[in-house]
Amino acid sequence: MKLYSDSVWFWRVSEGVPNTKMKAWKSKLAEEDVWKLILFERNFGLAGKGWDNDKKSWVDAASVSAAPAAAPAAAPAPAGK
Repeated sequence: MKLYSDSVWFWRVSEGVPNTKMKAWKSKLAEEDVWKLILFERNFGLAGKGWDNDKKSWVDAASVSAAPAAAPAAAPAPAGK
């Protein structure tokens, strides 16, 4: 994936590649879905990296939480009271 920039990959997925079996997907996928596909594919080329939604960039995987932070749950009421 490092051969082309993300915007070039976006164009290639959207418009297809002439004289190949890579067809255009712009009629089947929304623009946001094409970008998600590009980010998914980008994961294969960036070992040890993860996407940080706050920074909007790739960072070391160790610094990216596995799940979004959830609001703390309220403590259950003690039994018998």
